[in-house]
Amino acid sequence: MTAIIDKTPTWTHQSEKGLQINSTAINGDGSIVVYGTSSEFDSGNFTFYACNAEGQNIFAVPISKQSCYQGVFWVAVSEQGGIAAAGGETSKSGPNNGFLQAYAVTTGAPCLLNETLPGRVNQVSLSADGTYLLATFTEYLDNIESGVLQLYQLDNEKTAYQLTDHFSLAGYGFNSCEISTNGTRAAVSAIAYTDDDKTDGKVIAFNVDNGKLYRQSDAALSAGSMRVAVVADGSYWGASLHDGSCALFTDSSTTPDSPLWTYQPPDLDLSLAYGFDITKTAAGKVILAVGVNLAENGNASSQDPLGRLYLVESVKTSAHEAPELLMIADIEYSPNPGVSLDTDANYVTATDGKPADEHSGGNTDESPGNFYLFDIPAKAQLWQYPTKIMNWPMMISANGAAIIGGSDTGELFFWGATG
Repeated sequence: MTAIIDKTPTWTHQSEKGLQINSTAINGDGSIVVYGTSSEFDSGNFTFYACNAEGQNIFAVPISKQSCYQGVFWVAVSEQGGIAAAGGETSKSGPNNGFLQAYAVTTGAPCLLNETLPGRVNQVSLSADGTYLLATFTEYLDNIESGVLQLYQLDNEKTAYQLTDHFSLAGYGFNSCEISTNGTRAAVSAIAYTDDDKTDGKVIAFNVDNGKLYRQSDAALSAGSMRVAVVADGSYWGASLHDGSCALFTDSSTTPDSPLWTYQPPDLDLSLAYGFDITKTAAGKVILAVGVNLAENGNASSQDPLGRLYLVESVKTSAHEAPELLMIADIEYSPNPGVSLDTDANYVTATDGKPADEHSGGNTDESPGNFYLFDIPAKAQLWQYPTKIMNWPMMISANGAAIIGGSDTGELFFWGATG
């Protein structure tokens, strides 16, 4: 029986006044959540938190000993809940403005990794037991951007992470990465902006073995890749693109440097797609979820939705595998990265909100926002939870029993199953 998750949060928590929550994560059974505070346009004293499903703090670790810039951009927690990681930046510029930290999820928060990096950490990801930590950032060398992917492995004593491999690519920025929960597959998302304001992209995948990255595929795309995700066993991975489409890849492809397929919903003028997730269910169904902005339209009404959420299943036939649209739904404001699926694809989450058209640079100069939950088998929206300003992160646990979300209001929201 599918768990019932009501619209009213089980509990909420308000962070320090004036701070935002840019990223949240939840472990596989919903018993551990992590999040970090940030400020998109300002400095502050930022903190990385872990708490249990009752909202009780396990740790609260300052990311810096003094006030710093922007703070936590991305967090992750291992599926088993024992290790948490955070990355982001502490200054606008400088040789080491990025940071990456990892802690054991226990009282006292034993530190497993704390290092500075030459660029904001854009995403962190952990294998199920925390053996591997994957992180990505973009650095600039002689004014040329270069995407960097770094793999860390936990030592045998489980007391510290060591950098065991890395990969870099000049001419592209890396904005997203993920490692499969079984620790065998890593993927990274790359984007390059061209002179005509268009984008080129790549999705690069690796086999992971004994702490090393072995390049499995290097797929060039007609639009920049915005976000990647990998199924639990590493057999499929996918990406959302700058033109609103999505792409699917598999380790069994006879043409590994090309997508298995790409898909874009028909009859829609789409823009970039920030939100993306993928799952492979116990029955073997591969389902992709995409949160996409609609292209700006001068004829649109102020009441028209600004985005869409669409789900696609990869359907196998005797000859090939092809995309089939499962559902599509309106999103009131611009969709953000809070698109997530439980393993068996019973639910999908989404978030929205956007900076004001005439943005003054303040943290609250934004549209309202929403948290959404949809029932995938019923192809229906279950609820929409509004907030005063925009929301970026939202994540459902792998077992579908709990959800964590964060808002630019600085509020943390936890929804637990009631049945």
